[in-house]
Amino acid sequence: LMIRRPPRSTLSSSSAASDVYKRQLSGQKDKADDIWGKLIKEKPDNADVLSQAANFYSNANDMDKAISLGEKSVQFAPDNTGYLQNLATFYSRAEKFDKAEEVFNKVREIAKDQWLKEWADREIVNIYQRQGRLDEIKTRLEAEAKDKKDDISFLKILGELYAREGESEKALRVYESAAEISPDDRDVNNRLVGIYEMLGKTDKAIEQMKKTVQIAPNEPYLLENLANLYNKAGKKEDSEKTWQSLLSRVANDPALYSRYAEVLYGWNNLNDAVAQLDKAQAMDPGNLTYTLRKATMLVDTGKTEEAKVAFGKVTIEAKEEWMKDEAKRRLDDIAGKVIAPPPVAEEVMEQMREQAGPEPVEEAMPEPAIREEAAQQAMPEPVVVKMKPGQKEEETEKPAEPKKKKKRGWFGR
Repeated sequence: LMIRRPPRSTLSSSSAASDVYKRQLSGQKDKADDIWGKLIKEKPDNADVLSQAANFYSNANDMDKAISLGEKSVQFAPDNTGYLQNLATFYSRAEKFDKAEEVFNKVREIAKDQWLKEWADREIVNIYQRQGRLDEIKTRLEAEAKDKKDDISFLKILGELYAREGESEKALRVYESAAEISPDDRDVNNRLVGIYEMLGKTDKAIEQMKKTVQIAPNEPYLLENLANLYNKAGKKEDSEKTWQSLLSRVANDPALYSRYAEVLYGWNNLNDAVAQLDKAQAMDPGNLTYTLRKATMLVDTGKTEEAKVAFGKVTIEAKEEWMKDEAKRRLDDIAGKVIAPPPVAEEVMEQMREQAGPEPVEEAMPEPAIREEAAQQAMPEPVVVKMKPGQKEEETEKPAEPKKKKKRGWFGR
């Protein structure tokens, strides 16, 4: 006795989605569209399939389909913040700003993560900015400020709004209030640093960045920011100490060593800058940008022979053609070679000369002040007039009448 199994779906959501993304990446959008269409028919109530399909059509700039599918996914999972984020973004892209604001507000209400609430706030400000209505939302937020003076999220968005409007002093006061309420909020501290820098208060920016480093001592980028602030303030020793502390913690990041090399080069410390680039190159031997930069530093400081060796290494070992071409060009520059223009350029110039035709020779006119001075002189300067070939040149006060003869135009002179 044989028992038939029930017919399986011809498409599984995971394998179909994988196939779709492969086709998207390879540019086969029509085939990807067909697969999504079949998958949606087989799983019309699968919110995840609907949401992924909505993203596909959004990437294909078919916003009507994206919105339709996004709305369906939210109907099946109304409290899924991921689906709501997608739908709000689709509305925003399609410039359906009222609907976008409504969904962003819902995200803000139901989101459990603080970062997601703040994301929704920023997106609402973005859609008002796109409509040229920042003053409107600013007035509304300022009216709410008294009741939300202890709301960190509210203060962040109000400060950001002031910063976008160029009202840096107001933004500063808002962020300082937020820092008093939540001194360990890294985002608030970073914003304060940015405002202090914008206002030219570098010392205050440094002090604030120190606090931020204490809050998150294991974040390398914060130490780098502190080192750069010291450098900006002209505190070279403090900057160097901070860089050394940073490099002792992050010993395997070639890009970091490359950035330190640029700082050293700015201090006219070529030898140490080159040493850092050599370290970076050793960490990432397949990326010859470090050697190319080293060679450029060497040639710019007159160390031509060392530069030639470095450029030569790039021409041999670089994988990218543009990098090889750049190194060859720099080697030609060092050798003093003049690269002739391609033949096509000469042909075009010759055609232009022929098409220009005869052009009268005009004497340069003096500037107004010079003309006035020349008019006061008793006798004008003689003008040299070039006659036809075979005739002698003569000097006269008036130029001869132009002869009707064929002569080369401006390009032939």
